[in-house]
Amino acid sequence: MSNIFRSKHTIAVFETSSKTSTQFTAHALANGHHVVALTNSNKEFAANTTHFKDVDSAEALLEHADVVVIAGGAEHHSAAYHAVKKVAALIAQEKAPKLKHIYLVSASGAKSGAGFFSRALYADLAAAEKILVELAAKHPSVKYTVFRPPHLIETDKSNDVFVYDEAAEKNLVDLSNQVSYNGLADAVLEIVETQPKFVNKVAGINSKTLLVENHDANAETRKATYNAAAKATPFVVAAAAIAAGLIIFVAKRRS
Repeated sequence: MSNIFRSKHTIAVFETSSKTSTQFTAHALANGHHVVALTNSNKEFAANTTHFKDVDSAEALLEHADVVVIAGGAEHHSAAYHAVKKVAALIAQEKAPKLKHIYLVSASGAKSGAGFFSRALYADLAAAEKILVELAAKHPSVKYTVFRPPHLIETDKSNDVFVYDEAAEKNLVDLSNQVSYNGLADAVLEIVETQPKFVNKVAGINSKTLLVENHDANAETRKATYNAAAKATPFVVAAAAIAAGLIIFVAKRRS
């Protein structure tokens, strides 16, 4: 279906600095949507005074928006969690009068079937997803869609990205588990414009195109994992210190 026949939205984004959000905002503006941003450092977006506006508060961000897209979740877990939490609080305070749908880009590591270490790294995204489920139960007029992409690759290569009900993932074959940021942004916008299939659901995103060799993708994943672990290090150290103290205390009691 041509873009000109699709409904145009006023889309609220919390930032335009993450790779996915930058691409998404550019695509949304190109398709004729109005985009409102809480923080923006992109001069090209700011120059589009017809369809783009930045505001200085979350209340102003949601004042006229019918859609919220939190696209940078796979890159900035904590920021996505706080954005979802803020949206939920404003809905509870009846300060998002026109809001109908919230779209969150999460990550495959946040799913319940992921390993313990992965779930720990993506705990903020798992918590954000839970908030959306609870929000939809309390406020049925507000819907949500969660996207869980696999490896995100920065490339200009064409990527045949497709979106599917994550519950059907086991029936899919020959997946590359690699999606470009550009392909992800396009897929999210496609669902924003044609949303009914993924209302209050988790949508898987994948491709059958190998963008980079698997060892390169694994290296990128290790780098992301290292960065996430480095941020969590103070908490890990504190937990280890507490555990060590308990061991010493128990040993003394036994002696």
